[in-house]
Amino acid sequence: MPNPDPKKLLRNAGLSMTLNRGLVLESIALSDRPLRAREILEEVRARHAMNKVTLYRILDLLVDKDVIFRHSSGDRAFRYCLTASGTRASHCHFYCKRCGCMECLSVEEMPIDFSVLRESFPMRVEEVEVRLDGVCKACQKSGSSESPTPGAASFSG
Repeated sequence: MPNPDPKKLLRNAGLSMTLNRGLVLESIALSDRPLRAREILEEVRARHAMNKVTLYRILDLLVDKDVIFRHSSGDRAFRYCLTASGTRASHCHFYCKRCGCMECLSVEEMPIDFSVLRESFPMRVEEVEVRLDGVCKACQKSGSSESPTPGAASFSG
């Protein structure tokens, strides 16, 4: 799938294109995994000055407009990736309790029909979030016997 155009995604959400919004959205859209806010900020700052408050306001706006999704994780740091309306199909995630890495799982890896889930309940389902927690392949290979430490994990991949 080609990388989505940030300007088009913003326009489809009824938002105007600004340099900051475009850089934040581009950072998220080009990633193959959900990103922490600090990772997004580092990528944006490599190209343009931005403060944390601006970043969080943009992230909140993009979440509110259903362009990106805010995922919870085991280390209490939210991760962000495109929503289905942001042209990434609904999908599940895997969170490594050792290194803190969060990965998007393909529809083939976790075949869940989200539309059936939404239609099968008598209440209005607005969001479905599926996250598997465990130990990633890299941590399994390293043979680390350390106990997972929530909050102390950092991405290594």
